[in-house]
Amino acid sequence: MRARRATCTEDDIKLLKTRVVTSSDNTYPADALHVFKTNKEVDNNNLSHIKKSQSHIHEIKAIDKRKDIHTGQLTVVMPSKASDTGGLREVLVVTMGARVMVTVNINVSDDLANGVCGTVVGIETTGDQVIVIFVKFDSPRVRKDAIARSQYRQQYPDAVPIMRQEVQFFTGRGRHSVEARRTQFPLTLAWACTIHKVQGKTLEQVVVAMKGKVKFMPGQAYVAIHSTGVHRNRPPHPRKDNEHCDCVQASITGS
Repeated sequence: MRARRATCTEDDIKLLKTRVVTSSDNTYPADALHVFKTNKEVDNNNLSHIKKSQSHIHEIKAIDKRKDIHTGQLTVVMPSKASDTGGLREVLVVTMGARVMVTVNINVSDDLANGVCGTVVGIETTGDQVIVIFVKFDSPRVRKDAIARSQYRQQYPDAVPIMRQEVQFFTGRGRHSVEARRTQFPLTLAWACTIHKVQGKTLEQVVVAMKGKVKFMPGQAYVAIHSTGVHRNRPPHPRKDNEHCDCVQASITGS
């Protein structure tokens, strides 16, 4: 609570400093979820993991249909942000072993909802086209019912088949309003994510990158440190390296 109000005590700061790590430390939790302030930092971290993969890397382009509702023309520029296109990315980069997060509500009754995370354990293709992505989700609640209905359950007994989803949305305003549809796998890489994506999650480990041109606001620091559900006596790791280094006190107070 004090972190949210930027009124941390000396004892608070002392405790957090015991969790500061660098990427060169032997105990650095490289496999833990990394939390950043900006989408650019998240994308850079996720792509650095993808480049280390020994498996084939698939770049899956979305199928877009767009039409100006006034002119009927199809030459309309689509928004670049997934948040403006129903949660579906223009290009999804994925490989075996990739950490991924669901970006739309696929089936809420199965807990296949926006924000659930898992690991890619299979990718089925026809030629160069990806048909199905198999994800073993972290939560057994997500896996149970969805796997029971899966036609692939013999081949992938612990994984949920994820198919392409189509979403409809409007872009532009007024006379320039455009009706658009995008078809894409509702996934995004999730070795790293932004602060708002971890709100309410319960995580075993998390690394919070505290330094950057854009400073943490007190409320953001509170979400990153407390709302992840990490045990109070074992706060998350603030990261301190060449790109992300700052004293913990400055990061929490926003000074």
